[in-house]
Order: sequence, then C-alpha cells, then structure tokens
Amino acid sequence: MDIDQQRLAFAKKLGAKFVVVALGATPVTYKPQFLAMNELSFLGSAIYTAADIKETIHNITNLDNHFPEIVSVHYPLEQTQVAFERANTDKEAIKVVIDVND
Repeated sequence: MDIDQQRLAFAKKLGAKFVVVALGATPVTYKPQFLAMNELSFLGSAIYTAADIKETIHNITNLDNHFPEIVSVHYPLEQTQVAFERANTDKEAIKVVIDVND
C-alpha cells in the first residue's frame, strides 16, 4: 500500500500527527523526502502490555463494551477529507473512524 501524498499534505494543513500503533502484514511505502520537505513526522507506539492486549481481546469479544458509544461515525478511506473536517468541527463527535480496509 502506498501512502497517498495528497492525503498527507491535507493532513498537514490540519495539523494532524501520524502515529503507527499497529503493524500489519502488508508493506507500506512512503517517500522520506516528502516527509522532510513537508515537515511531517511519523510516530511509533509500542507501549502495550500483555494486560492491555488481554483487555482489548475481552472488549472485542464481549458485547458489554462501549464501542458504539465511543465511535461517532465511520468513513471509507475515499472520504478522508470529509472525516478530518468533521473531526475538527463537530464537537459532538467523540471518535471519527476512517475504515482503511473496506
């Protein structure tokens, strides 16, 4: 999967930060010079403990979780711009999710 340079540029305008919190099997490519020339940063996160992972599995597999209350709206990847705009303007939206694998 290639990182869409146009989406990165739009995200920069919004002051977005990119944080890698999970690693998938599909390689992701990007041009480092694009990040440097546009003063963008990618941050990685590897702070999860075994207890965190067990809690996550519990929350996914049990119906008594709060996900429906937390996620306000889902957008397909093609509507990334609309999703960012809503996340920045809708004070009622708790979590705006962009579904990248649909």
